[in-house]
Amino acid sequence: MFGSDDAPLQESLADLWFARGALNGKGDDRFVRGRIAMLVWLPSLIVLAMLSVWLQNAIPIVVGIPALLIGMWLFVGRSERVAALARRLYRR
Repeated sequence: MFGSDDAPLQESLADLWFARGALNGKGDDRFVRGRIAMLVWLPSLIVLAMLSVWLQNAIPIVVGIPALLIGMWLFVGRSERVAALARRLYRR
């Protein structure tokens, strides 16, 4: 199948199935979080588009896309800091 049009699709599916290893293990966690964020991205974008059409207004798209991107960045890149902040805020 390599060299055909299906090769990028097969590679992305293989990336979803297997987390590629790193020496320290932190790369695996970030890789998996990135894949989860990409799986959430498309349905969220579809919901934003449907909401925008339903309201007949572009505000959900204009506000929603940057909010999604910031949320994905916090989830993938800054998850340790966000978790530490949440622990400090909601300490019993």
